[in-house]
Amino acid sequence: MTFTNPSNGPYLNAKGELVVGTGAGTQPGLLTVGSNNQVLTADSSQTTGMKWAASSSGGGLVLIQSQSASSSSALHFTSGLVYVDYLIVLSNIVTAGNPDTIYLQVSTNGGSSYLSTGYQGYSGTLLNSSPIYNLTSPNAFVLATNIQNTAGAAVSGQFQATFGTANSVVVGTTFLYSYGGGNNWAMYGGGGGGPANANAFQIVVGSGTIVSGTVTLYGYNE
Repeated sequence: MTFTNPSNGPYLNAKGELVVGTGAGTQPGLLTVGSNNQVLTADSSQTTGMKWAASSSGGGLVLIQSQSASSSSALHFTSGLVYVDYLIVLSNIVTAGNPDTIYLQVSTNGGSSYLSTGYQGYSGTLLNSSPIYNLTSPNAFVLATNIQNTAGAAVSGQFQATFGTANSVVVGTTFLYSYGGGNNWAMYGGGGGGPANANAFQIVVGSGTIVSGTVTLYGYNE
């Protein structure tokens, strides 16, 4: 950058000010410092061609995709799994089997096939006088079990999932079963030590199909 007349500035008047070009053959301009945690962003509508703006990345949830079942044999999530940590949300899942179990199986080849070995651990508690379950499934992560398909029966809940280079972990939070017309809270663990390097997964049931409901996948942008 060349100042043809240095006495004409620009002068820096405050901490964090930047000297920026405003066009070919024109006097440089000053860009005042932004607020804490803002980042410098290109913006052609600005005189200086830049502005300070909130960061678009870091610490937030990114919607990857949402799928709705319609008598589906499985729901496959095979694209956009570029994160390590995920949030999986199940909304009003209804199954054809009675009773039935919802599983999650991972893939390491983008969904061409799904692994049916190497999963560890599940524990759960169904309230309202229902029994306590302590299950181990080597074939998949167990998300919910003993689901009834009687009128009003549906499953909703959420899971934190980590698909890392060492293993896979899926940990569930509280479910609410609309269980045969009544409301039953279901609290459970999930699974750890599952297959490593997962880059896709599917939601399946033990028998029949997923009649209806939605599964939404988010990535944690860290």
